[in-house]
Amino acid sequence: MPLPAPIYISFIRIILFSLSMLFVSYTPAQEKIPPDAEPPLNDQWKQTIEMYAESNGIEDTDFSDLFDQLSYYVSHPLNLNRASKVQLEDLPLLSELQIVALLDHIARNGTLLNVYELQSINGFDAGTIRLILPFITVTEQSEPTSRSIRDLFKGGSNTISFRYSRVLEQEKGFATTDSLSQKSGKSSGYLGSPEKLILNYRFRFRNGLSWGLSARKDPGEQFFRGGEKNGFDFYSLHFLMHTRGLIRTVVLGDYQAGFGQGLITWSGVAFNKTSDACLIRRIGSGLRPYTASSKNNFLRGAGICLQFGKAEITLFCSYKKLDATVTDTSLNGRVLQVRTIQTTGLHNTAQALAAKGKLGETVEGGRLAFPGKRFNAGITTLLVTYDAALEPKPAPYNRFEFRGKEAINGGMDYTLVFRNINLFGEAACSADNGLSETPPSFGVVQGLLVAADERMSFSMLWRNYKRDFHSPYANGFREGSKTANEQGLYTGITLRPGPSITLTAFYDYFNFPWLRYRVNAPSAGNDCFVKLSWNPNKRTSCYIHWRIKEKSLDPPASSNPDEINYPVARKQSNFRVNLSMEACTWLHLNTRMEVIQETDSVSTLETGFLLFQSLIIHKKGLPLSLTTSYGLFDTPSGNTRIYAYEKGVPGSFAVPSFSGRGSRLSTVCRYDLNRQWKLWISFTRTFYDNLHSIGAGTLDQINGNRKSELSLELKFNF
Repeated sequence: MPLPAPIYISFIRIILFSLSMLFVSYTPAQEKIPPDAEPPLNDQWKQTIEMYAESNGIEDTDFSDLFDQLSYYVSHPLNLNRASKVQLEDLPLLSELQIVALLDHIARNGTLLNVYELQSINGFDAGTIRLILPFITVTEQSEPTSRSIRDLFKGGSNTISFRYSRVLEQEKGFATTDSLSQKSGKSSGYLGSPEKLILNYRFRFRNGLSWGLSARKDPGEQFFRGGEKNGFDFYSLHFLMHTRGLIRTVVLGDYQAGFGQGLITWSGVAFNKTSDACLIRRIGSGLRPYTASSKNNFLRGAGICLQFGKAEITLFCSYKKLDATVTDTSLNGRVLQVRTIQTTGLHNTAQALAAKGKLGETVEGGRLAFPGKRFNAGITTLLVTYDAALEPKPAPYNRFEFRGKEAINGGMDYTLVFRNINLFGEAACSADNGLSETPPSFGVVQGLLVAADERMSFSMLWRNYKRDFHSPYANGFREGSKTANEQGLYTGITLRPGPSITLTAFYDYFNFPWLRYRVNAPSAGNDCFVKLSWNPNKRTSCYIHWRIKEKSLDPPASSNPDEINYPVARKQSNFRVNLSMEACTWLHLNTRMEVIQETDSVSTLETGFLLFQSLIIHKKGLPLSLTTSYGLFDTPSGNTRIYAYEKGVPGSFAVPSFSGRGSRLSTVCRYDLNRQWKLWISFTRTFYDNLHSIGAGTLDQINGNRKSELSLELKFNF
């Protein structure tokens, strides 16, 4: 039986009392920011992560690449007086208008005297300054232009981390007694142990040199036996170097490539609609090392960026094996045709292991760009070739999906800043198989940002992705799951009527000209979001948001085979109140109440709610810190599930979806053994009042109404 709430409250009180005694008796030492310092995440970042998880329907996304960059700037703040436009764009917190305004201000008035001078620059309101403050500095010092190899290694930082996690209850896939397996002689469950293991090593010298290794084993995968003779299921290596001469960037191993607005290639994480209505423009990162442990969405090979005067030429190539469902092979076993490319990255069952690495993928790309302070333009081409033909399942919604072995893409992108107006866009075309009888298709995105004054800014973005537009590495602004078969117009506005009040809102109308999965007709929808934030002081912030989203979905199948299963519009309303408060220098509290409701054209279908409380206990100089959260939820089904960001061990970005009726307790404890060794322990337990088994009908099924997860991470810096 789940523990009643009073026991939880008593448990938390005991922890608070014990820690308060430690705080009283401990004398803090002089603090120096370590090279692996965790970036502080404010409410805006957490809400952005939650919206990303909700739109993609995933709970565990690896944002390591993004937050690794933020973590670097926490321990190595960016000097605004010496930063170039490229360096400012590398900090994913500023818009193009803010970057240009900052550079213009320094050019006209000289270097900044202190961070408070940012308030006099157009676009830098109090909220923006609070957001970037942990990552920037203002000094007159400049970095040395050259260093010896000895200084390079001495000044660089090495980090090794090892993570262990597992579900404590026994899941069905790991059961030892399986009568079906015993009779057939084949396993119908997971092949390996339930542990998840991740090993990472990283060397980094400023932003100019980086190399590292990542290895990962997921739950159920074998380890040094069976189909995994090499130990971990996934290995990743990278080497990257930035210079200031002819060769600007060299990358080897696993890397990412992001250009333009993502219509040709954007292999990293990309946010679409966020809680900042004017944060819609993608800033291409070019070639970057791949440091995450996810097994997909990266390139494997080499890339180089060369500079000739005002022009930059980027060339890159990649070859790696993809998981695929094979439908046809030759007599000698060579794969001739596959049905689907599998992106889960899991190889924990016999079926999943059989699909591992069945399809070879070759990527060849190039880009010619003309970067500038106010005007950037570029041309990008991409050729993706598969070793076998891709032939999706014959179904009406797959009518215009990519088929064949070869996809050719080309596009042009630009961004223009004129006074307080930022125009940007990209146009791309695709041709499949290289066949002349297959007409090319196209995708277009065009955006506008306007900073009317320091109190108001608005945005607009129009996109049109044809139903037969195919770009395997595209990741453009969108509502659907792919950058294809979508048209839409997005408008947003941000108002700052007072120094502590911000109102942001957006409205997005979209339509899908062709059928989609579980939508058996062309459909349309809209998404409306309004958020009011209030920051009365530096220690308190609160916001309320209201979101209404309407999309079409097929109703349950009818027993009458002659009846047309026409999609029905469903509207989902979400209301949230969130309060964050720094009660004292060592205690931070966050309280949330959220209500969600789903209706159709006739009646209300479901209503759910979530009450969520979290607290962070940490005093500077003390080697121990604690983060605890407790949530009560009641949602009838997955249709009204609610996502909430939950702090985990470093590199783990859990956004659990609360569905059903029950409660969830999460605790993360960090202990600094010394200046080099750090340990994290995370424990979560979810209770369900209305279930006798969790995940029924799947290999993850747990007989009981509780699910517990334990994670340990050990990190060593030298």
